[in-house]
Amino acid sequence: MRIRLTYLPLFIAVLLASCHPFSRDRELEEALLLAGENRPELERVLEHYEDDSLKLEAARFLIRNMPGHCSYADTATLRRYALAADSILTAMEGLPADTICHAIDSMASRLGMDRLTLIPDCRIITAGFLIRNIDLAFDDWQHRPWNAALSFQDFCETLLPYKVEDLQPIEDWRTQLRGVYGEKIRNLEFCDELRDLSYLAASYVDKAIHDSKESRLSMSLRNTHLPPSVRLRVPFGLCSDFAISAASVLRSEGIPVYVESTPLWVGYHLGHTWNLLPGEDGRYFTFVGGLGEIEKVHIPQGRMGKIYRYTYAADPALKALNRSGEWVPPLFRNIFQKDVTASTLSCADVTLRAEGEKDGHAYLAFSDNRAWVPIALGEVRKGKAVFRSLGPHALYLPVRYGRDGGMRPIGDPFILRYNGQTESIVPDTSQHITMTLRRKYPVKGYVYEKLHRLEGGEFQASDDPLFRRRHIFHRIAENRGWGYEVRVPDSVPPCRYWRYISYRRKSYCNMAEIMFYAAGDSVPVRGKVIGTPGAHDDHPDYTREAVFDGDLLTCNDPTEPDSAWVGMDMGRPVKMDRLFYYGRGDGNAVEVGDEYELFWWNRNRWQSLGRQRAVRPSLEYRDAPARALFLLRDLTKGRDERIFTYEDGRQQFW
Repeated sequence: MRIRLTYLPLFIAVLLASCHPFSRDRELEEALLLAGENRPELERVLEHYEDDSLKLEAARFLIRNMPGHCSYADTATLRRYALAADSILTAMEGLPADTICHAIDSMASRLGMDRLTLIPDCRIITAGFLIRNIDLAFDDWQHRPWNAALSFQDFCETLLPYKVEDLQPIEDWRTQLRGVYGEKIRNLEFCDELRDLSYLAASYVDKAIHDSKESRLSMSLRNTHLPPSVRLRVPFGLCSDFAISAASVLRSEGIPVYVESTPLWVGYHLGHTWNLLPGEDGRYFTFVGGLGEIEKVHIPQGRMGKIYRYTYAADPALKALNRSGEWVPPLFRNIFQKDVTASTLSCADVTLRAEGEKDGHAYLAFSDNRAWVPIALGEVRKGKAVFRSLGPHALYLPVRYGRDGGMRPIGDPFILRYNGQTESIVPDTSQHITMTLRRKYPVKGYVYEKLHRLEGGEFQASDDPLFRRRHIFHRIAENRGWGYEVRVPDSVPPCRYWRYISYRRKSYCNMAEIMFYAAGDSVPVRGKVIGTPGAHDDHPDYTREAVFDGDLLTCNDPTEPDSAWVGMDMGRPVKMDRLFYYGRGDGNAVEVGDEYELFWWNRNRWQSLGRQRAVRPSLEYRDAPARALFLLRDLTKGRDERIFTYEDGRQQFW
């Protein structure tokens, strides 16, 4: 047998270690080997627990899975970063989030935080630190009443780890955080009815975190790897920042909590991260920590294809993938995550034909508006690609990667329906359809909740500035989040004053844009803006002038909630023949004046169906291939866009 010289030292070390008492655990021995000169520190931990089988197994778990977990090697610079960030947060308290974020990011750049080298935890962690961590975790597990039903497996992945996320500074965060936010749970043990409820304990702590600062979900620091005590002071962040910070506090109080995420929502260009609390009765509670809303249903409208749980233990399949020699997408380079989709969603397994494909790994991708992003891992064996535990009502594209990272589709996009059946999206170029397109992005909840405010509103014309004598020529029956075209009847004479008035209670006259057109004109008629004065919070984007500024992202929002109105004094009687209007929304309706381009998915690429400039609040495309996948792009402005199919005469976004 020939041994490559580069592996000879490792081979000899493993051979010499074969008589060592810890050598029966191969992964444990690999971790001890990787520790190098720090190996005696890790062995001292194992020796310390020789007479306590459960703590010994916990120590083995931590050391066995330590390879891959890293920290910053330059701890001096890391401390300077933490102290400087803490000072900035104190000095800039109350200032806008972007100002604070810029100051901390600039300081991190000056310190060279993005250039610091990393070192494996097993080469720097001390026996004293690890022993203290294990003892504190066991004390919480065995003496907190709500942990009576917590399994050893859940304990190892929640309370036991010495850090909540990788690159977190190795320090005694448990002691630093304990008691800061958990004062209210101290006396829970005196209440026989409530003492063993982890949900209640977590609610108290999470509410205390929320009340300690005014936080908002927004931007995030470029380098978030601050000590938990400092990171908790940052008054802004993404959902992942809040979930990680909350997990640190909750675990410091002996409350077992996980961090989970979905790479991308179905029909959205972003993913999400949250906390998960295992209850003592087998239930699980999901929430974003630090928002003080554990009791609320966690994003009930969100559909997901995959859910991954952050873990301390390495996932065997991901370890094998990263050792395979294949190019691995960034999501799956993190071996410390576990696919838990099946524990939350009603899932299905999917097997696809992959004739001519070599055995190896394949992926399923979601669209993130601009590209296909892999979110699920599968295997190709004997001409078939198998994917496990997929979330329903989602559109997937099967792909593979070359050694250079180039992605190529290996099949048609398909929809996984709720009943577990798949429907391939195969364009029929022999059959053509005509499509009317009104949006490039789906109506989300934050848009939907305002749509009803236009219902019942009226468009009126008059020669009386007080509209005591008026012509009512259109009443709004519905608002679906797109633009509408209204034909003015010939029976309406030329009038000087034209307006929209909302009669619905607490509707705030939320009109975003109105365009009045005289007969034969292609340019809107302009006049003097009239109507209910004032704006919510005196915001310049919410005045009556916003209805005629050509911007769908501004709207009328006066302080008067009922019977407010907005319109134009044309200065003279004008005969109108049509108008366009848009209610308060997100700017993703087809907008008059913008240029659009429609694409369809042709086997392995997007192919254009042509460009159009919108002359009304909708686009019409003829001769589009039937049963295809489409993408509408606004070439004038904006980034939000979603793939869609055209079903029953309307767009179905994915």
